[in-house]
Amino acid sequence: MRTTLVIPDTIFKRFKSQARKDNQSLSHLVAEALELYILKKNQRRENPVIKTQLRTYSMGKPSVDINNREELYRRMETGIKT
Repeated sequence: MRTTLVIPDTIFKRFKSQARKDNQSLSHLVAEALELYILKKNQRRENPVIKTQLRTYSMGKPSVDINNREELYRRMETGIKT
């Protein structure tokens, strides 16, 4: 089947270069990439990612302003905890 696609120049150049390296036609490489895309999409539908809810804990009020790098470094070097 023949069709016309609009492919950004940068992607087209990369595909053409890769086709030359693999000693394949551009059509073959594009068909292979589309097949991999479809397989990957179908796999995600069959095996959806299960998101787990992580518990959060309060660590209290910060003892140092995290934007104050000098103070943070000083405390890390000296081992000051409070």
